[in-house]
Order: sequence, then structure tokens, then C-alpha cells
Amino acid sequence: MLYIDAFNHILPKKYQAVLEQKVPNRDMSSNLSRYAETVPTLLDLDARFRLMDSVEGYMQVLTLAAPTVESVASPEVAVDLCRFANDEMAELVEKYPDRFAAAIAALRRSGCEVVLLTGDNQRTAEAIARQVGVDRVIAQVLPQDKARCIEDLQKAGRLVAMVGDGVNDAPALVTADVGLAIGAGTDVAIESADVVLMRSSLMDIVDAAALSRATLRNIRQNLFWAFFYNSIGIPVAAGVLYPALGITLNPMIAAAAMSLSSVCVVSNALRLRGWKGSAPVRRGETPANTQSEPAAPAAQHNEEEPTMKKTLSIEGMMCAHCAAHVEKALNALPGVTAAVDLAGSSAVVTGDVSDEALKKAVADAGYTVTDIH
Repeated sequence: MLYIDAFNHILPKKYQAVLEQKVPNRDMSSNLSRYAETVPTLLDLDARFRLMDSVEGYMQVLTLAAPTVESVASPEVAVDLCRFANDEMAELVEKYPDRFAAAIAALRRSGCEVVLLTGDNQRTAEAIARQVGVDRVIAQVLPQDKARCIEDLQKAGRLVAMVGDGVNDAPALVTADVGLAIGAGTDVAIESADVVLMRSSLMDIVDAAALSRATLRNIRQNLFWAFFYNSIGIPVAAGVLYPALGITLNPMIAAAAMSLSSVCVVSNALRLRGWKGSAPVRRGETPANTQSEPAAPAAQHNEEEPTMKKTLSIEGMMCAHCAAHVEKALNALPGVTAAVDLAGSSAVVTGDVSDEALKKAVADAGYTVTDIH
């Protein structure tokens, strides 16, 4: 299962300084400082990325933290802050291209036209498209309209690949020349697609296209080699050269030569096993067909030995997303099972793990353990 936390803020220190300069509101500055102390990853984007990588199936949608600016600043200052926020986000995209717009840029470099096809409103879609470098936007479309847009592109002579993960994407995935479903998407989307991307990364689209090109290139090489080899070997084996030159081919040598041809073709095809994509596999991102089986003995071991149960008091959890965040961080620890109680600001942890490891896991998630008992 993929958890996407869609309400997360980042507050780069430069942006925080501009906020404090343009909005001299003590309450706001105090709240920002206190929140930054409670959630250290608010100010450290690298730490936030490490956090997302460390927890299996967990992603965040990050936005610059500028809550209630319009209520404490004049319209002119609020507009200036919004401009600065846009510039700051553009700098982050340039600094971390693999986290933001790398896939779009790579697709454009390969000659693909990228189209954002969404049911969201036009203004929001165009804003996102500008940030990530999408060429064309088609917004406010229903599921059946998505399929119709795909058909229009095909009628214009385009080969269309559609990427989607939801139920509403299924008709378009079926209509497209190639349908690609995100592995963490719905079952309907996966069943409708031709290709399933095992990781929730758009860079997998680039890798899938590159691997397809490498495979086709390999096939052409093998066909050329087989045609060239057989066009010479078969006539010689049939005795074409015997009347003129008296050359014959021993059946054993002919059989060995044919086997050598097969060995060459297979060896060339096996080179694809060394192909490497651009997006490394992160912790917890394991293809479905390579799931590890040694987990069963570990579970059996835990059943045989008594396990410890601890209750953690946690500070900083504000919503269900926070609780899910902490629960995933704790469950990522080896041999640990955790259940978080948002109302009680606590978590019950079962497993043989040290208090320091529990505190570190919660701290890395951006929260604070105040007590363990």
C-alpha cells in the first residue's frame, strides 16, 4: 500500500528569513520557530527526502509553508511573498531535479511531447505544468473524455503512451497505444495497462522507454547476425561450392557451426541483463516478483520468543496523516509492530527494540518521544 501525505510543508531558511522580515508578526514568528523545533525536517529538505526513502510506501506532497500570510500581511506584501515562494520552489526544482522534474525533462530530451491530462481545474493544471515543464495541458476532463483525448491524438498521427494510476484512468489506458500503470495504483488501472511500473517514480517511464529501445536494438542485431550467418553457412552446407571448388562441409562441423550461431544470438540477448535504469531502487521498493521469502522464518522466530511491549508518548502529532507517518516509521524498524493512537498522542510498540532506536525513528519522522513506559 502507498501512503501519500498531501498536507506537508517545507520552510527553507531563506524563505523563513523573508517571512520574518516582511511580516513582523511575533505570534507568527513564534509559531514558526516552535513548529520548526517540533518538526526538524521542516527546515531540512535533505532530511525530509531521507525520511521518505526510509519508510516503505510513503510519499509526501511538499509545499512551501506560508499559512495564513494573507491574514497578517497587506495585499502587496502577500503578493511579494507569493512571488518569492514561486522563485524558491523553482530553485528547489533546479537543485533537486531527480525529485521534481527530472522525468519530464528526460522525456522531452528523448523527443516526446508531454501532455498533462487531468480532471483538475485549468488554472491549477497550468501552474503545475509550468513548474515541471509539461508541454501541453488538457484539464477538467471526465474519465470518458480522457479516452476521447487519446483518440484525438492518435487520429493526428501520434503514438500515445498513457500513464495513470486511478480508476478514472482505466479507459484512457486501454485506448492508448501503450498504457502504463503505477504499481501502487488501483487494481483496475493495473489490469487495464500494458506495462506496470513497479515503483512509484515517474523516472520508471524513462527507464521503460530506454529498456524498450535497447531490447529492439538487440533484436535487430540478432536478426542481422542470424541472416548473415545462415546466408553463408546454409549454401556451403548444401554443397554449393563443391562443383567449382570441391569444398564440402562435414555434418559435425555444420552442426557445431549452427550451435555457435545460437550461442552468439543468446549471448548478445543476455547483455540486456546488465542494463541499468536511471532510478535506483530505494529501501522498501522491491518488485512484486522478487519478494523476499526469508521473512517467514523471522516471523516464526518472533512467535517462539517472548516480545516486549512499550508505550510511547509522542509530541507533535496533529492529524491522521501525522499518526500514519509515525506508525510507518516505527513499523519500518526490524521486528517491530506499532499501533499509533492519535487521540492519546501515543503509540504501542511490540518487539525487541531499544528505547534509543524508537526515539530515533520517531525523531527522524519529525516528532518527539516524551516518555517510554
